[in-house]
Amino acid sequence: MATTAGVTTVKAQEDELAITAGRTLVRISANILKNPDDMKYQSIKKNSNVFQAKILPCSGAVQCVLEMGFKMKEGEKFIFDRTCFNELWRIHELLVDMLRQKNVMLDVDTVQSMPTSLVRLSTLSHKEIYQRLRSHVSHVNVYENARLQEKARSCVPQDELKDKAHNIYDSRANKDEKGGERNTYEHILLLQLMAWFKKDFFKWTDKPKCPNCPDSTVDAMGSLPPTSEEKSWGAGVVEGYRCPSCTSLVRFPRYNHPGKLLESRNGRCGEWANCFTLICRAMGYETRHVTDWSDHVWTEVYLYDRWIHCDPCENVMDKPLLYESGWNKKLTLIVAANSTQVVDVTRRYCHDDRDGMYERRNAILMERWVEDLIRSFNSTQQSRMTDDKKRKYPRSNEQRATRVCMGRQTRRS
Repeated sequence: MATTAGVTTVKAQEDELAITAGRTLVRISANILKNPDDMKYQSIKKNSNVFQAKILPCSGAVQCVLEMGFKMKEGEKFIFDRTCFNELWRIHELLVDMLRQKNVMLDVDTVQSMPTSLVRLSTLSHKEIYQRLRSHVSHVNVYENARLQEKARSCVPQDELKDKAHNIYDSRANKDEKGGERNTYEHILLLQLMAWFKKDFFKWTDKPKCPNCPDSTVDAMGSLPPTSEEKSWGAGVVEGYRCPSCTSLVRFPRYNHPGKLLESRNGRCGEWANCFTLICRAMGYETRHVTDWSDHVWTEVYLYDRWIHCDPCENVMDKPLLYESGWNKKLTLIVAANSTQVVDVTRRYCHDDRDGMYERRNAILMERWVEDLIRSFNSTQQSRMTDDKKRKYPRSNEQRATRVCMGRQTRRS
């Protein structure tokens, strides 16, 4: 891998300076690669002790920060540009290699591989875009499985959630000044369902726990080959960890089948959205599974004659600008799909084009080609529908699905 000017300069400094700066930058980059959705790792304050004592004294270290993809903001801190994961990983590997050449021992958890989900879209060919879309479209059909829906409903405390929803629906707080409802019962029940899912049902997992030493922090070992059982539940990736206390190997299969996720009840955003979409569908909601092709997944539910953004990881509903405005994400391609339709919904999650979304799209894909591809997938999905289902999902459904509707705090009655 070709080096960079920043890394070359750091490497040429006295060992003490180079090693201190190198360790610091490797730790910063590793934290972002391990926690791509956690914004607390994605800024460096210029007046912090870490920057002043460990980065600034070493020539080339600040340049490495910029080469990683950090941008200066208001002269006070560096903010990581979330479109620069390739650059971040490249500098991470170069610095790791530099430290190893200087015989520096690094913690196993500090050395990171580039997560597949974070590879920039610019590296994708049309064939790869087609394959990813096809996989997405194929997957969402599982949410229509009647037995799977019954299994999902058996996990939900329906009576408890419905009672809470009815009490809120009938309360004075849900009445407007004219005595009409502010929110429908279905809307309130969905809020209760999402809150229960996050608080009581599903758990976030950065690293699995060692079954023998639950208080121990396991060390990452890289990917392991999935067993036949793990493959049967869609686990194409199995993360391996080693317990430092008892040396046990701990496996973390990234299951992709929502039926298995009803049992395992843990994972990251992919597992959360996958399982929550099934549960919403099982509870009678019209749903879509939504994939942001950079690094996030969530659910959409049809209410108030429009598609409503629902993120179970954040317990947030109807805030489609969360990722662009709140997380400072550079969105490029977001696709929503269910058993009847596939829709490019990128524009409803972007505020006009203030961050150059159209320019990024034009750089990596041909709009007409993507439109034709999605139209082809829609034709295939609809050809599998029964006449009864076609009557329930008329062609106007495709038109209403693509409406650009930003989130609103006030609901229609």
